[in-house]
Amino acid sequence: MIAADSKPHSRTIRGSRHTSSYRSTTARGTASSLAVARHARALWETFKRGSLLTIPPATWNGDGSYTFTIVGRDADVQSAIECVPDDVLVDIESVGGTQIDADSVLDDLSDRQRAAVEAGLELGYYDEPRDATTEDIAAELGCAPSTAAEHLRKAESTVLRGLFDGRR
Repeated sequence: MIAADSKPHSRTIRGSRHTSSYRSTTARGTASSLAVARHARALWETFKRGSLLTIPPATWNGDGSYTFTIVGRDADVQSAIECVPDDVLVDIESVGGTQIDADSVLDDLSDRQRAAVEAGLELGYYDEPRDATTEDIAAELGCAPSTAAEHLRKAESTVLRGLFDGRR
């Protein structure tokens, strides 16, 4: 759903061979909602594969373009760009960022947090769709499900804060 002036977006979406249908409705003055077809969503899904993460804000621009920031492994970024159809222009504004030493972030995990995450990875807790539950991880660790969930939350918080705070 896009909440913006729909005219430039409608032209862009209507002109793409990847759009099978769309609907534009005016709501409150000049703002419009534009429901985008499944094919456009599939294009955006390209940038959510593997290690890729979209960092807000994502912006629809007045010229019909869409600006967003992704982070992830170099190979996943390259693969996503290669999957974009030829008639869709990709303009890369910058490449780079902080390289983070994974060990420096993982060293901040307690032994139980690390064990919980490793069990989660092994059992499929982080798969899409999820193949394991906190109950499965708890059984693996020999603890209560609430304890396993707490270990996972704390570990995830530690890792994400370490990554986004740019720790080395």
